[in-house]
Amino acid sequence: MILGYIRISSDTQHLDRQTILLQEAGAEKVFSDIGSGKNMEREGLKNAIDFAREGDIFISPSFDRLSRSTKDLLEICDKLRTKGVTIKILNPSLEIKNKNDFIGNLILTILGAVAEMQRAEMLERQRQGIAVAKSKGLYKGRKPLNKELLEKIYYDYNYGVAPMKICRKYNISKSSFYKYRKNFDKITESKTKENYNEKK
Repeated sequence: MILGYIRISSDTQHLDRQTILLQEAGAEKVFSDIGSGKNMEREGLKNAIDFAREGDIFISPSFDRLSRSTKDLLEICDKLRTKGVTIKILNPSLEIKNKNDFIGNLILTILGAVAEMQRAEMLERQRQGIAVAKSKGLYKGRKPLNKELLEKIYYDYNYGVAPMKICRKYNISKSSFYKYRKNFDKITESKTKENYNEKK
């Protein structure tokens, strides 16, 4: 079976172009994520790797759609190749069939390093832009999290509601859900303080 994986960084972008590329390449089932390539905790990626079987072909438009970290990219590809899955990248055109494909492994490592370097450069440009905006009094920073929504998501998630159902329930993207999930410790700290004050 030919499987496909695509990713966009935020819900302001669109998956359509990447989806068409994979369908034209013969993908029969496409998995997707909305979120950063530096994050390995991606539901779509995990589902794609779990679904893959020996003899399958795993297609992605480019290496940076899989990950912008060389270490994580190699780990993802190792998981797939260990299962007997062929990895096919459309741009640049590359196919890796097994762990003993030394040329493929070399190219994989180089391209992973390039993707990581590009991300570092992007973050540096972003940092410089923010510094300029701050100096002009134009930078307002990120919008604060909605505390009420944070609590609702926290309780739903801890009661076993699946992330996708939470996203649909509150009309938020996957990337927004993971931003809220990273702040679950604030709920825990807040409730701990409340319990402490009630006992005083």
